[in-house]
Amino acid sequence: MVLFKMEEQENIPLEDGEYDAVLANLQEQAQGKFGPCVRFVFSVSGGQYDGVSASTLCAAKLTPGNKLDTILRALGSEPLEVGETIDGENLIGKPCRIYVEPKEQNGKTYNNVVKVKPPRAGTPVAAAPAAAPAAPAAAPTTTNAPAPTTNTPNTGVKEVKPQEPNKAGVNVVDDIDF
Repeated sequence: MVLFKMEEQENIPLEDGEYDAVLANLQEQAQGKFGPCVRFVFSVSGGQYDGVSASTLCAAKLTPGNKLDTILRALGSEPLEVGETIDGENLIGKPCRIYVEPKEQNGKTYNNVVKVKPPRAGTPVAAAPAAAPAAPAAAPTTTNAPAPTTNTPNTGVKEVKPQEPNKAGVNVVDDIDF
């Protein structure tokens, strides 16, 4: 027999205010109130709340000036032209400032990000992930095996592995409607 014990999730609520943070995780969500959504999960950088998570949910449709565009720009993305895409994975670890307004739902308080701004002047900007070094040229072979291929759609936002509890023991919450 396998027994499971329900334990209370530890949640460290942030005070209403602005915090230095980094983008810790992106999560594609199939359906929100207005269609496909993406959750941006941030981790507070420094101070008494270092490592505490806060998140925001927005429509996955990118149009000039919408919430998604504003967040991407705050994370250092250049403005995109119609038809251009951006890989959200390249934004993981980028610094920013978040404005949090705690939100109560189902008897719990969640750290709801209501605004994302560029980092303060002088904040070190995380480098984009380094490109993999080029592989040395392979010697010709006599096998007729097909080359490996991938069939992953490029949605511009990539789902990242679920976040482990952060330094404060806070897990990401995926069921908040905004």
